[in-house]
Amino acid sequence: MRCSTRLSTRTRGGEGQITQIDTSSSKPSVTRTITVPSDLSDGGYLTTVDSSVKPYDLSSR
Repeated sequence: MRCSTRLSTRTRGGEGQITQIDTSSSKPSVTRTITVPSDLSDGGYLTTVDSSVKPYDLSSR
């Protein structure tokens, strides 16, 4: 899970979906669901990118 002051990005292995949740209010809501060509069941890392924000951590993990 990646959290910022406004968004949380979640996945569950085997679903093949990435869900973005707006956490800025007391009642969180799903803002988008992205279906990907993998079922995401093999583990690994996800990177979320916001084109309006300058990257601050460019290291490979």
